[in-house]
Formats: sequence, structure tokens, C-alpha cells
Amino acid sequence: MRTIGILSGLILAMSVVLFAAQGSRHSLTIDNASNYDIHRLYMSSSDVESWGPDQLGTRILRSGSTFTLGDIRTGEYDIKFVDRDGDPCVLRRIKIVEDASWRLTTEWLLRCEGYSGRRGYTLSIQNDSRYRIREIYMSSSREEYWGRDHLGDKILKPGSVFTISGISAGEWDLKFVDEDGDACVQRRISITENTSWTLRTDWLLHCEGYRRRR
Repeated sequence: MRTIGILSGLILAMSVVLFAAQGSRHSLTIDNASNYDIHRLYMSSSDVESWGPDQLGTRILRSGSTFTLGDIRTGEYDIKFVDRDGDPCVLRRIKIVEDASWRLTTEWLLRCEGYSGRRGYTLSIQNDSRYRIREIYMSSSREEYWGRDHLGDKILKPGSVFTISGISAGEWDLKFVDEDGDACVQRRISITENTSWTLRTDWLLHCEGYRRRR
């Protein structure tokens, strides 16, 4: 009788553990560190062929922002990103066994399947001014948001060059912030090939328009 009781208790304990594992829910936070805004985002189990609903809904995962998917069971998942132009890119078989985060980069987007037909250009910024630049933001001229600071923890010192890569063809705005926190915007730089642009002291002192967009 005691053996039966022990066995029954063991089966019950195993059932509780299995139920807890099956019932576990996790979250996945996606950090959009790329130059592109993501307009649609789909997620499905890697064993399922259909994508289901757009997880973003009416939202946009803008460059420099994050989005969190919640209530995810333990397992392997595929994620599809779609940008403003409708270009898709799929991240396959990402394992979710706990709360996790994943960083979406320009380089990954340009390399992944579905993005191979799109060229990424570079913009090299030569700082010929006498000011140290501590922040650089870049946004499509059609957008209202700046996104992330491309310099990060770097500083663009006088006489140095900084290059932004993976830029799609179009018109772009640039915002520069110097070490005193003063901001200045260059609007509508046309990029259709690898491009260079020179930052000069007189331009920084006389530029206009940076108060229109924060």
C-alpha cells in the first residue's frame, strides 16, 4: 500500500510540473536598432505554416523603438517583419524558453531572405567644423520621428569621419547635436548612391529649422 501511495504521489508531482511547463508564458521584446520602420509584424510557431494576425495592429515599430510580444508559450517561433515598402523578412526558429529580447539591425535586414534585391548605401559625414558632435539622428524626410542616435557612445570630433550604412534610396533629414546640446538639422539629402557630406562651422552657426521637429 505504501508503494502505491509513493507512486501515486510521484505521478501527481510529475503531472503538476508538466502542467506548469506547458502553461508557462514568456515575453519577447524586439529592439528596432535598424534604419527602417517596421509597419507589420507576424509571429507563429515554427511548426505552423500560417502567420495569423499582424501583432502591431495600428502601431508602427519605428527605428530606435521597442515592441514586446507577450503571453508566448515555450517553443520555437518564426517572426516576419514587413517595412513601409512591403518588403518582408523572416527570422526563423527563435527559441523562447524564458523572457527574451532580440535586436533588429540594418545589417541583418539587408542580408536576410527577401531583402537581397534592395541596395543599402552609405553616408559618410566629415566633421570640418570646430564643434564636437555627440548625437546624430537620421530620418526619412517623409517621417515625423527621428529614431535612434547613430553615434551611440561615440563622439564625432573635429577632423573625423562617421559613416552610416544600410540606407535605402530616397531623401533623408539629419539632425546633429553638439556637446552643448545645441541641435541643427540638414533637410532633404538625396541618397541614390554612396554619398559623403561635410559638416562646417558656418553652416552649424546659421542653420535653421531644427525647432520644427524634436
